[in-house]
Amino acid sequence: MNRIKDFWTKLGKRERYALGAGLAVIILFFAVNSALIPLIEAGGKLQRSIRSSEKTLKEITALSSEFEGYKKDLELVRSALASRSPGFSLYSFIEQKAGEAGVRSNIKSMRPSRSPLSAEVEESVLEMGMDKITLNQLVRFLHAADSAPDAVRFRKVSVRRSAEDPRYLSAQFQIATYQKIRSETASPGRTS
Repeated sequence: MNRIKDFWTKLGKRERYALGAGLAVIILFFAVNSALIPLIEAGGKLQRSIRSSEKTLKEITALSSEFEGYKKDLELVRSALASRSPGFSLYSFIEQKAGEAGVRSNIKSMRPSRSPLSAEVEESVLEMGMDKITLNQLVRFLHAADSAPDAVRFRKVSVRRSAEDPRYLSAQFQIATYQKIRSETASPGRTS
């Protein structure tokens, strides 16, 4: 300790200020490295964590909204299943709606299929083709057959001009609904 005191007393005023300033810079450097930089890094991590949490919250909100939509659709299906007669058939329903729209004679094929979804409910799908229909007839049929109260929906609609007569259209449909599972076999398909 004596050596440091002797060294300090031998220094001039200007040298003492320079040495004091150098020591202050060194102390400041260590203080910044040990306290300030970790604090800044922690703030950066916190900001990234907040952005990640906000992104997750947006995804959860979107999924919640989608879930609510599915829940609403499920209630519509349950309501339709409860209000239907036990003998409801997608095949018969579509034939009836085609008759109401005046296009029953234009049906060229109807192929029903069923897929069980649970022990109680199955998805019933009808692949259907029509030829020589007008745009007006097509719209009437789509309007009549797409029925939310009956939980009947068009999954796919493909329309093109008729090769034989460009005044008419040819259409292919995939129509789906849900039904309670019955012990009897599927309705027979009609093809041309």
